Amino acid sequence: MVFNGFIGYGVYKNYQAQDYLETTGVVTRSEVDRHRGSDSTTYSPDIEYRYEVDGQTYTSDQHVYGEISSSDRAGAKKAVRKFPVGKSVRVYYNPADPEDAVLDRSFESLPWFLVLFLTPFNLVMIGLWWACACGIWRSLFGKPEGTVGGCEIVHDGFATRVQIGRSHPMIAAGVGIGIVSFISIFILAFAGLTNNFVALGGTVLLMAVAGIVGAIWQVNRNNSGKGDLVLDRSNMKMIVPARFLGSPTELNLMELNSVGVKRVQGNKNSVHYAPTVTYVDENQIRQEVIICQWNQEAAANELATWLRQELGLQVHG
Repeated sequence: MVFNGFIGYGVYKNYQAQDYLETTGVVTRSEVDRHRGSDSTTYSPDIEYRYEVDGQTYTSDQHVYGEISSSDRAGAKKAVRKFPVGKSVRVYYNPADPEDAVLDRSFESLPWFLVLFLTPFNLVMIGLWWACACGIWRSLFGKPEGTVGGCEIVHDGFATRVQIGRSHPMIAAGVGIGIVSFISIFILAFAGLTNNFVALGGTVLLMAVAGIVGAIWQVNRNNSGKGDLVLDRSNMKMIVPARFLGSPTELNLMELNSVGVKRVQGNKNSVHYAPTVTYVDENQIRQEVIICQWNQEAAANELATWLRQELGLQVHG
């Protein structure tokens, strides 16, 4: 949010600068600043200029609003070449505060790469806010009727569907946008195109396409029912939705003997909770099928309890 505020302030100041008055100034310093970090080096143009307003002389080093240091050394050199020492330049100054001035007020000068850099993190942040809001809503008003584990239950004749694999198309759109933006960060940084407006514009176009494709994919998946857990009592089958790109698993309801929740250790410290069913195959070997994996243990237990009651099965550890 701090970086978002920084970008927002830069956009606001740039928009405000469109109404600034103009005067003539002279560049007094123009060089590339090098900033060495623990594992990288970044560059930024250091441009200072002198100008006069109503007979009073002012000095400023505000080249553009919202400028950041980046790995794009070529971009910093380009700005220095554009404003060499001794060059007479057009200065835009705030009539209410003449010390507030800028050389470049074009919107291309804004730190759009920082916007791109923050996009995956902003999407995660929004997702966490949404999850927290849903959790607070459920704690205050309880779970919605006709749902189990937060998933809607649909009755269709002798079949019952639990829509565990469905989600809002905007979530899939956000995933698509996030993936493209995350990959683009490294490509643009290594190619030295962090200040290239054309490259950034093309990246935004790709992000939009990825978002649209993701949304369409999720709509089609929702409509197909491929992500639903299905209890088909007419054919005595339970259809477990495919995980990732696999195929759905069909189980004979008569062969199922228990339902439980399995604790699955993920990467590092992450833990998932998986409602599972067990059955005995033709070789009399006990098999276990994971229905889904959720982060919330309470939701997983709720689904397992509901499924156990629907099928009249026992619990397993």
